[in-house]
Amino acid sequence: QTAKQCTVYRGQETLIRHNLNKYPEAWIARYNFAIDLAALGRAEEAIEQYQLVIETQPEFLDARNNLGILHIRGGNLAGGKQQFERILEIDPTHVDAHRNLGVVYSRSGDWSSAGQHYRKALAANPDNIEIKKALKEMERRMRVKSSHTDPKSPLPALRGGG
Repeated sequence: QTAKQCTVYRGQETLIRHNLNKYPEAWIARYNFAIDLAALGRAEEAIEQYQLVIETQPEFLDARNNLGILHIRGGNLAGGKQQFERILEIDPTHVDAHRNLGVVYSRSGDWSSAGQHYRKALAANPDNIEIKKALKEMERRMRVKSSHTDPKSPLPALRGGG
């Protein structure tokens, strides 16, 4: 069954790639292809496709957000931060961009900036349990950090995130 599915997908992938080469302006098809690649764990290829979408549709925020998430997952906090900041230049109230910047700043240890972005995300979406948990965890870490006498003492890694 799995082998058959792989053969079908490879055939579909070949068709999609052929069509994208023939019709490079088909950005929705490219965006959907990037989503599929990311779901298959092919992050580098997905990143490449998202970047091509953004070249033709620079204000397509879903592509920027997904690209930023892939950057974060790959350890490229600066790349993720760049995408989320660009989203906020276009739409200053974008909840996911604020939440994801909260993740970036938390992972960087910038608790003040993380808190600002989590609070903005929560203000726009006050029922979001995930954001509430992230803010609560970030505030706990700030208290732990301020009570440490050794500034080099490591804090646990942020759970969750983009």
